[in-house]
Amino acid sequence: MTLSHCWGKRLGTDAITTRANLLGHMKEIKLNDLPANFCDAISITRRLGIRYLWIDAICIIQDSQADWAQESVKMGHIYDSSYLTIAASASEDSTGGCYRSTGIRQDKLGGGTLIEITNSLTVAKEQPSTLILWAPNLSDGDRLREPAPLVGSALSQRGWVFQERILSPRTIHFTNSQLVWECRELYEMEDRLPFVTAQDTLSLAMNREISPYRIKQIWYDWLIGFGYSRRKFTIMGDRLIAIAGIARSLHERTGVPYIAGLWAKNLGFGLSWLEIPKHGTQYPSQLLNKCNSRRRPTWTWASTDYEFQYSLRVFEEDRDFHYVDNKMKTLGDIDDPFTIITGGWLKIRARVYEGPTSYFTKLCLDTMAQQEVWGAALAHPAIGSSAFNLPSWMYIQLGQFKSRTKSGNIIIEESWLIVRRMEASEEEYERIGIAYRELKDLEDYPTEDQRVKVSSDPIREYRICERLESVQDYFQPGTGGWEGRLGQNKKYLIRELKL
Repeated sequence: MTLSHCWGKRLGTDAITTRANLLGHMKEIKLNDLPANFCDAISITRRLGIRYLWIDAICIIQDSQADWAQESVKMGHIYDSSYLTIAASASEDSTGGCYRSTGIRQDKLGGGTLIEITNSLTVAKEQPSTLILWAPNLSDGDRLREPAPLVGSALSQRGWVFQERILSPRTIHFTNSQLVWECRELYEMEDRLPFVTAQDTLSLAMNREISPYRIKQIWYDWLIGFGYSRRKFTIMGDRLIAIAGIARSLHERTGVPYIAGLWAKNLGFGLSWLEIPKHGTQYPSQLLNKCNSRRRPTWTWASTDYEFQYSLRVFEEDRDFHYVDNKMKTLGDIDDPFTIITGGWLKIRARVYEGPTSYFTKLCLDTMAQQEVWGAALAHPAIGSSAFNLPSWMYIQLGQFKSRTKSGNIIIEESWLIVRRMEASEEEYERIGIAYRELKDLEDYPTEDQRVKVSSDPIREYRICERLESVQDYFQPGTGGWEGRLGQNKKYLIRELKL
């Protein structure tokens, strides 16, 4: 059995395993030294007749980087193989315990519609009879809908718990109001109120054979795109390893190569993520005060501490965009793409544009890049907007987003990955944002003479470096964002690049 819980800030040294107390813990762990969550979980495990209980704080040596690197990759398998996961859903820290003294109470019916049906026939007292039904609101993308007792609970907001719930075959939630049973077939609540789930939930999908073509739907639309970046982490660098077990399961079922939070299939879409600043619009003074740090590699969403999102619009990958190869650096040099990633490169072949930023309708820079551009602009106030040209930047076309207006018109918007050449090397690049170009008519589409084929252009390799240096060329932010009008200076090359 396994325990899913919030650590909090009050977890004592006797409740975690360290190199100093490892031998002592291997001999004996006194119940009096453990917090309420642990004691309750042990009691539940014993009453069910199960001999073993896995608790992360005790079963992983917390001050050993080597042990963490080795054991963290097993966590997905541990929860997937668990007989039952005990979820201390109502406890904000380890001292809260599983049980609540209050009796069972019904929770509000949320996410539904009341339907009133009145019968025209009258009963004895000549009053029409009325039947009131409650129908849950379900949408095609509502795959992670959960019962009311779990919504907003302390445990459900934690990042690590996301994987634990999805992979566990059975979970019993100890909430403030009642017990909730969750398995790969259904939810059942102690108050016996019915709960309707979408027919094809993510938990169910993880238990079946999966077509490689469903990677985008399951990973980006349901998992990463469904608020994962809003979940809380004590260490933000854990975002990637905290869902590595789900990634491994998807890889084993589909055979699609996994690349630091992205997939070789639908890679163009995977690279199109956008940062969402924590406090809305960021002004120069706010950006300049931010810590100048970023994880590696820069092209994955796991490189940022900010919230991020993927577009829900229909995406069509550019016909010239192709995945070629990748090489990841891991903690302890473990040859496993699902372990802790410390760096790496990604090689793609794609259409590349080099020219004025005015070619694009909108530029969405990552926060670190905004910080540098704003800093440079403040340091050189005399520079006019006409001087904001960035020859060191390159734009890699990922594909096109398509949407339809209420009037039926189709809107097509190209998506381009913005990378920047490092000063120290002409073959080193890093991600700095996403550019969009709206296509309003056929004249906006590139002609064949603007598309230089690989056969007629020598393949050049570039490597995106894993640091962020100062920008030497600048551009002026427009109204409402980093915007510019469609330009006429177009230059396309198909190149093989190392990111």
